[in-house]
Amino acid sequence: MLEIITIITGGFERLLGGGWLLIPLVIYSLFAHAIILNRAVALRKKKLIPTTVISEIYRALTRGGPETAINLCNQWPGVLTNVMKAGIIHRHYDEERLKLVVKFALEDEKPNITRYLHILGMLPSVAMSTGLLGTVVGMIKSFGSLYVSPTVVAEGISEALITTVAGLTVALPTYIAHNYFSNRVSSILIEIERHSISLVRFLATGEYKLFQEEGTFDYSDLEAISKGKK
Repeated sequence: MLEIITIITGGFERLLGGGWLLIPLVIYSLFAHAIILNRAVALRKKKLIPTTVISEIYRALTRGGPETAINLCNQWPGVLTNVMKAGIIHRHYDEERLKLVVKFALEDEKPNITRYLHILGMLPSVAMSTGLLGTVVGMIKSFGSLYVSPTVVAEGISEALITTVAGLTVALPTYIAHNYFSNRVSSILIEIERHSISLVRFLATGEYKLFQEEGTFDYSDLEAISKGKK
């Protein structure tokens, strides 16, 4: 137990040897972890593209009418449901105008998906630059004390190396996380656009009125509608 405490204490001492520039690096790391956790929760596909809710909206549209579908969208607010609501509200527009409505609605919702990603993309560069600054400061300290004390020289070199490692430790995982979430956002937006196009065709062709008259609707019919087969 004593040996473990000694190792931990020694690790903290070596970490503190990195100088004051470790403070901003720790702050960057905390910011990065907070954003990563936030985006991991917010960018869940089931939350952004709830297929069960989408099916219920189409079912409400074909059975209860547009107002029922709009009320259902209000009960399940989200990126896709907000886009669908905009399309249903303007269902009387022709297909081209309806596409523009849906497009602008999606543009309004994009900030909710891409939130904090610009900060996450900036942090790797800032962390590496801070680590490089620590390297330069440590080397200046070493060369300035070259003829004074070997101990001070060693401390300067240690500070330079620790800040370099700390900067890379913060930058690399953050860079990977930023790329991962950027790709996820692109994938989600493509799928939302696909659902939006299906809705536009469904509304513009008056398909929902036919289903209303027939009183039947199957969510699987949307694939055929989106491909122009129905």
